[in-house]
Formats: sequence, structure tokens, C-alpha cells
Amino acid sequence: MNCSRNRSLLKLVGLVAVWTWAPIACEWSGSAEPEKKGEAIQFRSFASSPPSSHFDESRIVPPALPAVVTFGQRESDGSETTIPEGFEELALVHVDEELVDHIEKAQGSIESGDWATAMIELGKALYDQPNNYQVAYDLGRVALRSERIELAEKAYLLSARIDPSSADPWLQLARISLKRGDLKLTTKRAGHAQAVDEQSAGAFNLLGRVWLSRSHWDRAIVEFAKAVALSPDNRYYRNNLGFAHLMKKNAEQAVVELEKISQDADRKIPAFMLNNLGLAYELSGRLQDAMAAFAQALESNPRYTNARINLDRLVLLAKHVPAEVGEETWDDQIVPESDRL
Repeated sequence: MNCSRNRSLLKLVGLVAVWTWAPIACEWSGSAEPEKKGEAIQFRSFASSPPSSHFDESRIVPPALPAVVTFGQRESDGSETTIPEGFEELALVHVDEELVDHIEKAQGSIESGDWATAMIELGKALYDQPNNYQVAYDLGRVALRSERIELAEKAYLLSARIDPSSADPWLQLARISLKRGDLKLTTKRAGHAQAVDEQSAGAFNLLGRVWLSRSHWDRAIVEFAKAVALSPDNRYYRNNLGFAHLMKKNAEQAVVELEKISQDADRKIPAFMLNNLGLAYELSGRLQDAMAAFAQALESNPRYTNARINLDRLVLLAKHVPAEVGEETWDDQIVPESDRL
């Protein structure tokens, strides 16, 4: 065994990885579909353009999670580039008895959905190539899919440090903090993405989602409109714009945006987008079109509860049951719009 680099073997015990796709519970959506390299692939008073000043991410201390894979500090004889201070845990210390392409092995594991093995191989690759942006970025993606959130954040921060010209790590970091409910940090991270790329549609979409979370519909509409203008074919951004119009009770504008999604015959339309279109039709008084949209949503996903409730409700209303003396009218039984949205 070649020990010229004075590396130590690392014992890995009890490797466990969990990969779960969680459906979006609400009617707006957060990320582009699916993520591709280079694609922008999810508060208080705040101006349209976020601050671009430096934010010390090193002060973020994510909650500790049980270790799945232990990463160790790289040992060096001084002749090699090492992992920057604060990121040592990302590099998996190892000794190869023969030449091994850990990046290729990681890619094979990613393609097969073996996230635990992919994370190990990327950790080894980062140990060998500490300045490889793609390795650090992919390690963030795999760690996120393995629910190692704190590890994913560090990997994305490292990739942002390796390549300051890429907005993608900041977009991913902003999506993590948004999911965690940290709106202030989400704004700062989206601001970093915009400082790198002023035309980042993903950053505008994230800022729109922040404004939605604050119930500032007008400001959300402004940000989503910018995202759609930069990426008109992204139906998630357009859905979010339509949803913001729905919340603002701008029925016609919501119909205009959401109908553009429904006209895409080349791709299956997610059920929640069709449900949103049905609500927009209903808000504009087009009840027959609304029922058709809810029915389409159920065709897309027969188990989508929101569409089933909305369709059944409109079917009952369409029967025009007359009111009688001493009986409540159907109008009294309609669920308030805010609850249906």
C-alpha cells in the first residue's frame, strides 16, 4: 500500500441514506424542473433588488444531525492544495491502492439512485481534487437528497467559494433556507445570486416566494413577472405568477398566465397547476371551464384531494337547488375563497 502521502484509512460504519421526494403541499411551486447544471434548478421591507454586500455565511450553524458518513480533514505534505479551513469535514480521507476515478463512480451511483455510495465517492473525489467546483456542487446535491441538510449547505458554500462566478450554489442555498422558513437569510442568499447574475430568473422567483410568505401579493407579482420575462417557458415560475394574481383576486390576469401553462401539449401538466387554473376560472365566473380544469387535474393525478373537493363543490352548485323558507341557501354553504386557495 502506498503511504507516501501519509493518508490514513477511514472506517465507515453503518452507512444509511434516506431519499424521499416530498410533494408540494401548497399551490405555488419552488424550483425549476428538473435541476440542470447552469439552470437557475427553491423580509421585512425589502427593495426590488436585494443587497449585494457580503454576508458572512460562516456564522451559520445548522442544527446537528446524526452522522451518516464521517468526513475527515485531508492530511497534506505541503505540496498539495488542501480543503479550505471550515470545510475539512467534506473531504473523505482515503488511500487507493490503484488509480480510481471516484467522480465516474459517483456519477454511476447518482444515475442508479444510490445516494449513500454517491456521497462517499464524491467525498473521496473532493479529497483528491479540493478545487473541483462540480464535485463540491454535486456533493451538495447528493447530500440534500440524502437529507444531510447541514452537509449540503457546506458543500454549496464551498462550491460558491471555488467558483465565485456561479449563481447556482446561492440559489440552492436560498431554497434550503426558504424551506427552513428563514426568510431573511433567503433574501440575502438570493441577493448573492443576483450579485453574480443580474439576469437570474431563479433569484427573482425565490424573492417572489419570500413576498408570498409575507402575504405581499403586489411585490410577489413584480418578482414573479421578472422571473417569467427571463424564463418564459418555465411553467413553475408562471404558475407562481398566476397564483400571486389569484391571491390578489386578479381573476383575469390569473387566467391569462395559467392558461398558457395548460396550452403546453408536449408535457404532462401537474395537477396543482390545473387546479389553480380551475380556481382562476371560478373567480372570473367561468364555472363550466372551472369544472373542466378540476376534472383535468384529477386525470393528471386521481389522488389530488384539492381538485376533487373543488369539482364536487361546483357540481353541487350547478344543480341550482332552490332555497326554501327556513332553509339556508347554497350561497351560505360555500367555503370562503381564502380557504379554497
